[in-house]
Amino acid sequence: MSHQISHPAGIPINCRCSATSTVTPAALQNISDEELCFQSPTPFDLCARVTLSIDLFDPPFHGEAWVIGCHPDGDRFEVRVRLLDPDKAFDLRMAEQLCHIEHYKRQRAQELMQQINDDTAAREWIERFAESFSRRSD
Repeated sequence: MSHQISHPAGIPINCRCSATSTVTPAALQNISDEELCFQSPTPFDLCARVTLSIDLFDPPFHGEAWVIGCHPDGDRFEVRVRLLDPDKAFDLRMAEQLCHIEHYKRQRAQELMQQINDDTAAREWIERFAESFSRRSD
């Protein structure tokens, strides 16, 4: 069963076509069941091979993926990708949890009209959302 993670809006994610532009059937034999969904200003072709990077934290997340869906969503596109390297799935989930915590921190700061520190944001997010985040799946 695949697990889909929705990347939070407002947190930068870089996605670009890889040097090898399409994924061959041989490359799909041992892929991750981890899917990532994100908004993009530009569309991607189905089966395009892409390089993802999330540079918000150190170390940044980098991984190769293939496009499994791309649909218009207003003036943007909803892109779904699946990692080519199953060993990167854990790294992606951890990077995405950090992105969700950062997004939560920004929202809370706006609601409270004051900054909150990383530890407080992480603790609150974990208490409120960690369990449901770990159970998300298609």
